[in-house]
Amino acid sequence: MSTTPIDAAIISVLITRLLSALTLPNLWEWGVTCWILLGYGAIALPIGFSQGFLQFNPWRASRWHYGLLTVQLFFMPALVEELIFRVLLLPHPKAGVTWQLWTTWAIVSLILFIVYHPLEAKTYYKQGSPTFFNPVFLTLAGLLGVACTLTYQLTGSLLTLTVIHWIVTTAWLTLFGGMEQLHPQDSKAYGQ
Repeated sequence: MSTTPIDAAIISVLITRLLSALTLPNLWEWGVTCWILLGYGAIALPIGFSQGFLQFNPWRASRWHYGLLTVQLFFMPALVEELIFRVLLLPHPKAGVTWQLWTTWAIVSLILFIVYHPLEAKTYYKQGSPTFFNPVFLTLAGLLGVACTLTYQLTGSLLTLTVIHWIVTTAWLTLFGGMEQLHPQDSKAYGQ
């Protein structure tokens, strides 16, 4: 099977975007990441608690299960989703595209990120149903997408996006009732 010039161009763009995003963030970029994460928390926590979607409900698990979950969450969903929905879909911030074009791609990426979650629950991650259809979950996921997109625009680093997504997902699952929502039958099975 041979590749066409269009296929080669697409592959070249994706490889360039990936390599550009593999830079290690500097101290200023980590500071930006922390501020955006705090801003996300300041908006998302009141929304989640006021709507009854979030509740302080720590996951009772052994250290082994907790550690295993946090490592898993770093790679999926955090790293994989940020790689797909930010790094590969968006031009790198230093790529020299116009602000209008970048913003258009950012909006498309955000819509795909939000729509992806219910589709995921309908197809290969059945535990996501009905949670991934909940309007509050989708709002919080959308806000996470905005936070990660803004972080990417300011840092250009895949690592900063992954860390934000990882912290938010881990906090939801282990502190704010996410395990109970996604795995109600298993949430008590990992006792200490």
